[in-house]
Amino acid sequence: MDGGGPSVLERPAALSAEPVLQFAEVTKRFGAARPGGTPFTAIEKLSFLVREGEFLSVVGPSGCGKSTVLNLVAGLDRPNEGSIRLSGVPVTGPSLDVGCPGAPSSAMSNSA
Repeated sequence: MDGGGPSVLERPAALSAEPVLQFAEVTKRFGAARPGGTPFTAIEKLSFLVREGEFLSVVGPSGCGKSTVLNLVAGLDRPNEGSIRLSGVPVTGPSLDVGCPGAPSSAMSNSA
């Protein structure tokens, strides 16, 4: 089957080698729920790269760190260790370049 375009498995040559998103040895811990309790490690030493044209999906069971990863990418939270870069720039706080959708507005309406 030759449609004239690149194969789904081929990476176009024009794609940048520079990562669009980079996690390097990222660890995120949350404080103890009770005084004297143990801090909770949500993510430990997570490293990955996403390049232009690539698609990333974050899936897993409840409590595995999906929302923590998204909050870190959006700059809504900061890692305890490691670094996060978006288009080569360190993520140090919220940015207008990153969207983080919440629940659909219909889920928040109070129509009876």
